[in-house]
Amino acid sequence: MKNEVKHGVGELSIIVTKQMTAELDGTEIHPLYSTFWIAKHAETAARKAIELFFDENEDAVGSELSIQHLAMAPVGAQIHLKAAVVNVTGRRITCEFEVWQMQPPKLIARGTQVQVVVTLGKIQEMIRDAYSEIQT
Repeated sequence: MKNEVKHGVGELSIIVTKQMTAELDGTEIHPLYSTFWIAKHAETAARKAIELFFDENEDAVGSELSIQHLAMAPVGAQIHLKAAVVNVTGRRITCEFEVWQMQPPKLIARGTQVQVVVTLGKIQEMIRDAYSEIQT
């Protein structure tokens, strides 16, 4: 992993769709941007913040995610997420992120996401182990 990762920033802009609303077992609960989708989009922004800094034989796996869902955003809202690396300890990279509704400007969520950098060989080993556990 390149040392410059400590300055990594990843951004993502989306429009909230009906698919992104809060649902349970296929039934919509609220017609608003769900915490589930915030998590997916935060993971994407955090990944964008670090992936340019991997060495040739490296990748990363997510290990922690914390979200404070602060405000509601309706279907059709334009959302911007920004994740920035705030700590690198060994192979562990922590990003902080914010999720903003653009109009009217409003902080929707914030949190942290942690990824651990591992070799491609280690990831393949982890995948193989996970699948071997279910094939017994």
